Amino acid sequence: MVFDVSQKSSFNEIGGWLKEVRDEAGPAIIIILIGNKSDLEHERKVAYEEGVKFAEDNELLMYMECSAKENINVKKAFETLINCNNPIMLYINYF
Repeated sequence: MVFDVSQKSSFNEIGGWLKEVRDEAGPAIIIILIGNKSDLEHERKVAYEEGVKFAEDNELLMYMECSAKENINVKKAFETLINCNNPIMLYINYF
């Protein structure tokens, strides 16, 4: 699941999207929470620690940040999912 670190509203909606995905795919689905636009540090509205806490509280695989614009950690996110030993569904929500 992807949210925009420069828009608090996108982070606030992750809980609803997570419930919807788990309702459809089942609770065993593997999900990584990704804070996108990490290159916009000066516009950040969601702290790194908030993402980590949400991922831990909701039993997600992990939290990481990336920048699609700067190509930072994008490949790592997909490699992490690919290397899991369970069926995978990646749900991306762009705001």
